[in-house]
Amino acid sequence: MQRQKESYIDQIPTTNRVKKAEESELHVGEALIGTDPELAHIDLLIGDKNGPVGQAFASGLSHLSKGHTPLLAVIRPNLLTKPATLIVQK
Repeated sequence: MQRQKESYIDQIPTTNRVKKAEESELHVGEALIGTDPELAHIDLLIGDKNGPVGQAFASGLSHLSKGHTPLLAVIRPNLLTKPATLIVQK
């Protein structure tokens, strides 16, 4: 018997894991590293683009607020990350 490989999503520690009736998964996590003044805090959502994460991604791009402009992460000009990553300043 061959052992099935774990997906990268199964290796990510999450604070909340929700399974919807239509079999889409939602993974939620956060991280905090560094000390003041170089402190980094991220909130992470991983999920299907046709599910709640895709809706949050589109909403994050389209609902702008003063001083918090969302940006798409890029590796270099005209080369987006895969999967697409949205950066929103706090």
